[in-house]
Amino acid sequence: MTLASILTESRKRQQLASNPAASAWVSASAGTGKTKVLTDRVLRLMLDGTPPQRILCLTFTRSAAAEMANRLNQRLVSWATINDEQLIHDVKTLTGTKIDGVQAERARRLLACVLDAPGGMRIQTIHSFCESLLGQFPLEANVIPHFSVMDEQAAVELLETTRDELLNHLQNNENSNLAKALGIVALHTQEAGFRDLITQLISDRARIAHLLADGGLQGAANQIRAALSLVETDTPTNIIATACTDDSFDLQSLNAASEAMEAGQKTDIERAIRIKSWVSKSPETRIVNFDDYCRAFLTTDNKALSRLVTKSVPDNTGCVLLTLQREQNRILTIRDRRKKSILSESTISLLTVGDALISAYQNKKNARNFLDYDDLILKSKDMLLRPGIPSWVLYKLDGGIDHILIDEAQDTNPDQWQVIQALSEEFFAGVGARKEKRTVFAVGDTKQSIYSFQRADPNSFDQMRKFFKDRVRGSHSEWNDIELDISFRSSGAVLEAVDLVFSNPAAQDGVVKPETSVKHYPARSEAAGLVEVWPLIETKRRHKKIPWEKPVNRTGGDSAHARLASLVAGKIKILCSEEILLSQDRPIRPGDIMVLVRRRNAFVGDLVRALKTNQIAVSGVDRLILTDHIAVMDLISLGRFLLMPDDDLSLAEVL
Repeated sequence: MTLASILTESRKRQQLASNPAASAWVSASAGTGKTKVLTDRVLRLMLDGTPPQRILCLTFTRSAAAEMANRLNQRLVSWATINDEQLIHDVKTLTGTKIDGVQAERARRLLACVLDAPGGMRIQTIHSFCESLLGQFPLEANVIPHFSVMDEQAAVELLETTRDELLNHLQNNENSNLAKALGIVALHTQEAGFRDLITQLISDRARIAHLLADGGLQGAANQIRAALSLVETDTPTNIIATACTDDSFDLQSLNAASEAMEAGQKTDIERAIRIKSWVSKSPETRIVNFDDYCRAFLTTDNKALSRLVTKSVPDNTGCVLLTLQREQNRILTIRDRRKKSILSESTISLLTVGDALISAYQNKKNARNFLDYDDLILKSKDMLLRPGIPSWVLYKLDGGIDHILIDEAQDTNPDQWQVIQALSEEFFAGVGARKEKRTVFAVGDTKQSIYSFQRADPNSFDQMRKFFKDRVRGSHSEWNDIELDISFRSSGAVLEAVDLVFSNPAAQDGVVKPETSVKHYPARSEAAGLVEVWPLIETKRRHKKIPWEKPVNRTGGDSAHARLASLVAGKIKILCSEEILLSQDRPIRPGDIMVLVRRRNAFVGDLVRALKTNQIAVSGVDRLILTDHIAVMDLISLGRFLLMPDDDLSLAEVL
């Protein structure tokens, strides 16, 4: 493809995506103009006569909302001030059609329309939208009016307080069912893991509540056991105890088999001793030694031994091998049943702890009239989906929204999708399906879905696409599926490297659908680029042990982080001393180079140190706000104390 044809195709797809008369679902790779398409669609909706307040744009982050609002305002301000010729050309580039003087005048007035719109443009995160929704209909949503929204830090602090109070209460009630459940959970996690587990329980409280809605904890426990083919008495202890009774195995055959094995090789004799010792014990002792007994039939990783006896064991009739195989199968069945029982017991215990914690956490929020971010979504969803909700609430929302635009659709979780579905439900049915065009637009990229910890599911992207596609076409409205794969951000070398990586089927898992390929096209095909793949850097092992060395040397020198930092700094030094930046026709400077890291760990400090050692200017991680540094804060507190000797607090801060 030539550069001209690439740009023409990109412009065609973007205009199709921003068509205000059709609903659209856009799969947009990174750097393909996603934000531009969103902005263009809003502009074209307003040019088409849609009042600004009837357009709802839902973004994933506040920064994305601010970026989109800024772009819109810049375009509208430009349209209000440029001459007619420039305006007509700009709108033609946007829509693909030429406008007349009347339409140009309407475009000029859009800035005033936005400024005069009640409440302004609705470009906000879904949490912000739900907050305004609950504030507008608190009684219908069963929330107390004038509630406060907790930020993430406040929610974490309240959750930790609730957890600590619950644990303290259980210390004084060690025999309660809740205390026993907590003890079982503690067996399967550590302190740090327990904290993360509690946080996950709180974030999944909607699903837990749904699970407990019908039969409570007992009903959920019965469902879990039924799914695992267990009954209530199938506890790990009971399963092993039953397996150790005299009538649970063939005692006589095992004794005969072990006696025959004593004539075999060393491994046969060791197994024979283990078997004979276990079967001769009382049932109570067998329970204690059950895992050791299993070693006669299983490998160290609890897989079935492929050879139970050697050829030197006298077994003309095959009875020895048959007896051992039967016992091996029995043990495998018992261990599998015990695993299921442990899974059942730990899951039920976790639900018990989670239910108590969620209730306590919710009570604390209710007492303070607080809502957290998850509450905003869940309560909005419940209100919009509740049977018998006053029809005027949904009608009022329906009457106030004609077009919904969703950004970063791949990171929208199921509860958020239900809110969006409820908002758009009347777009295509009943009174809501009025003659004015009402559309749904979503843009996203499943390859960029990283928020699984917030229950975002990349599969939902395709499921929701199919849902809205069926709804739109079912109402005889226009629908477009569009893919944007022409990148305006990266050079051809970078895109080819990405495509090459994902040509490997193993790398495609979770990124693209089976039997499809990843292919990107550069809009700047003439742009220079180079991708180097360096060998893996490993920590050097020292052959000579040093009895004692300076602590500063222990973390440097031979570590993989330090060696990689030294190599990167050396490469940058070569670039800055020998290479030319072709686009600017000048030598490369340190300011032309950016180092991207996955996370800010010890490597970043090593890299800054290596760059400064090579006298390469570097900025970023070592910059600080002077008044936020602890040493400067101490000096300020000391100054306050010297000016006012009675200021004990400032003195305490210094000390």
